[in-house]
This record gives sequence, structure tokens and C-alpha cells, in this order.
Amino acid sequence: MKNLKPCLSLLVVISISNIFFCGCNRQESERLENTFRRFFIKRSEILTTRDNTPPSLFWEVTELSSNVTQTVRGPENILTLRRGTKLRVVLISEDLESGIKEMSREESSDFRCMSNGVGVAGSPYYARESAYIPDLGEYAFRRYEMKSDTVFLNFCSSFDSFQSGYYNFRGQVTNYQNIQNRSNLTIQVVTN
Repeated sequence: MKNLKPCLSLLVVISISNIFFCGCNRQESERLENTFRRFFIKRSEILTTRDNTPPSLFWEVTELSSNVTQTVRGPENILTLRRGTKLRVVLISEDLESGIKEMSREESSDFRCMSNGVGVAGSPYYARESAYIPDLGEYAFRRYEMKSDTVFLNFCSSFDSFQSGYYNFRGQVTNYQNIQNRSNLTIQVVTN
């Protein structure tokens, strides 16, 4: 959607059978409708599908200093990054045939530091976020994203030295056929 140049005074009207883009010429309207259909599906189309595949679920990890993004797919994933790195982590789900019904993400962290030659366990952090997916009436999302706050891999800043640390991200998605998919991402933090 970010590559589209929206037409002025765009008004989208969704009816039971059609999508109307008011204030656009025909070419702009067709481009917007194609984009709309890439991200949304009619629920009546979901009911007639025989889709028994799970929705896709993957991570986009962006290092903010370089703006380099890695796409990470699969049920169990491990990335190794340097302490001091700032990240944005996005969990993305897609299901073109059956739509996205529910989505959740959990994150946790743990680390060990040294203080005066003694190992000190850091305070574990845990957060759970469930996506509120708005009711679109006759439509459902084909793609949905959950973005994290900025993750700063800066453990042990008030201790003598850093020993080890990690962030764990866990994601889950369910489509309208009630088929689920899960993916875990572990970021191991290493010294500079």
C-alpha cells in the first residue's frame, strides 16, 4: 500500500457486493481495488473454500541503525546480534484463502551480568500481546502485522560486564478455518 499514490478526497465505500473508490479516476480506482483485494477477502468466499493449509507466519527484524531488514521464516529461528543493537521486530501473518481470524505475540528476555567478579542474573521481562483484529463485516484481513516497540539490546549497562542474554518472541495465528500456525524467534545477544 505504501507504493500507491492515493487519489485526492478518497472515500472507500464497501457494499455487500462491490467496492467503490470515490474521487479517483478509473486507473487509480482499479489500482486501489487490486491493493484492497490483496489485503482483504470476503467472508462469503472463505466459507466456500476447501483450504486446509495453515496461515503463513514470519518475522521481519530491522536493525534501525542500518535499516537492514531480515525476513525470518519457520517454526524455530535463532538470530545472533551484538549488544547495543536497536531493532524493530514485526510479526506478519498471511492467509490469502482463509483470512486472519486471531493473532498473538509474546516476548520475554533474560540476561546475566558480572558485578565485582560475581555473576548476577538480570530481571526477566515478559509481555503478551493479543491482536485486536477489527470486525470488517463482510470482509476479513488476508494479511495482518504486529509491530514491537523498539528493542534495545543493551543488557547490563549498570554492571561491570555482560555475560549472556537473549530475547524470545513467540507468535501464533489462526485463520477462519480454525487452522493455526506458530513461530518462535530467539535473538541471542553477544558482546560488542
